[in-house]
Amino acid sequence: MTEAQILYERGPYWVKRGAKFFEIYRAGATHSTRVGVVGFSFGLSRCIAEIDRRMADDERRKGDAR
Repeated sequence: MTEAQILYERGPYWVKRGAKFFEIYRAGATHSTRVGVVGFSFGLSRCIAEIDRRMADDERRKGDAR
């Protein structure tokens, strides 16, 4: 895996093309964890929408903790 294989990145989330689907990961302190998959038929735009949704959810959770 190289940085050149990252198709999209926003905040701690990033997308790569897997063998059968797009894979969405969330970067952590020591490693990234796959948090979702999206079929090729839905396209990269669906991955971006999923990351936007997750980012909004992260922000909401931060607000709840305050």
